[in-house]
Amino acid sequence: MKRTLGEIVRLSAEYLEKHGVSDAGVEAEYLVSSVLSLGRTAMYLNREDAVGEKTLKILRGMISERAKGKPSSYLTGRRDFYGMEFLVDEHCLIPRRETEILVEEVIRAAEANYCAARPERHIRILDIGCGCGNISVAVAKNVERALVSAVDLSYGAVLKTCQNALVNGVYTKITAYRGDLFSPFENTAKFLGYFDIIVSNPPYISDGDIGLSREVAEYEPRGALAGGRDGLDFYRRIIPTAVFFLAGGGGLFFEVGPGQKDSVASLLAEHGYDDIVSLRDYGGVDRVVTARLPSGAGCGK
Repeated sequence: MKRTLGEIVRLSAEYLEKHGVSDAGVEAEYLVSSVLSLGRTAMYLNREDAVGEKTLKILRGMISERAKGKPSSYLTGRRDFYGMEFLVDEHCLIPRRETEILVEEVIRAAEANYCAARPERHIRILDIGCGCGNISVAVAKNVERALVSAVDLSYGAVLKTCQNALVNGVYTKITAYRGDLFSPFENTAKFLGYFDIIVSNPPYISDGDIGLSREVAEYEPRGALAGGRDGLDFYRRIIPTAVFFLAGGGGLFFEVGPGQKDSVASLLAEHGYDDIVSLRDYGGVDRVVTARLPSGAGCGK
């Protein structure tokens, strides 16, 4: 007996709900639409159409994996972020909507503070822990004179950044490096005081909280999540070292976890940054902390 598209969506939603998946109806519709390459309107208009057995077999496998906890984006290999589509896999963290706040602030600062002040050259931006490249690509796409250096410890993440730069038309504006934080630049004097902006969405989940979500604990890369005992290990490493790579007056932009704003702001102040500001995400959580290196500090340029 052949199933119609509408029946498949309904049965898939019921199965996912039975297995504790949040927003089961939305998840079912997303997975079915991805396999059939149909938008929401087309899904509705074609809800009485029969679905072939081969397609049904693929859908059964995906729904089964989703019920076990595997994130939808890893099943489809795609994730929407900042109005663009990104390729994702288990080598990189799935982009979150909250990170769009960080991207918006980097774009705003690049245009307001650096494009006008440095009309003779590109705006040099470093993205530490680039993952699939969502921050690098979104910034490169929206800041005309941006040149982005993207760094990640994972070879798979670096590859995904390159792929996403290519499919989103900014391949010539992004250079991706495999390395640990600043390691690709440490032995080259050229990069001292080189960057106008350094941005990072580092691992910030405390070790004790990693296992709170089954999807996070079992499927997303631990190295992109674990920030040490209190979640602040990477801020402690990035903040003092960034002084050497930021140009005078350059900006440092972080995403932070809930309850970490004050601790990160204190670290920034301790190491001589000023104009320290925090921004809330769509849910009212303090999500972004920004700071500026004073013009006379660092290595100049």
